[in-house]
Amino acid sequence: YKIYVEGIAWSVSRKYILACDSPTLSVKDRYYDFFSRSLMPSHHFWPISTESKCPSIKFAVDWGNTHPQK
Repeated sequence: YKIYVEGIAWSVSRKYILACDSPTLSVKDRYYDFFSRSLMPSHHFWPISTESKCPSIKFAVDWGNTHPQK
């Protein structure tokens, strides 16, 4: 699993994380770059809630471990 969390400035790391062919967990963004607007939650990445990060990450990892083919 790779986790993408925005910092206080724009980052180019998202495209490298997505290119790693690992499930990407992404905390909701405040800023968008040119390609991230077309990414679809649960298809290109697993969305993580900003209000409950730890439970959201645990749920995503548990789900991913029980559904490895998806």
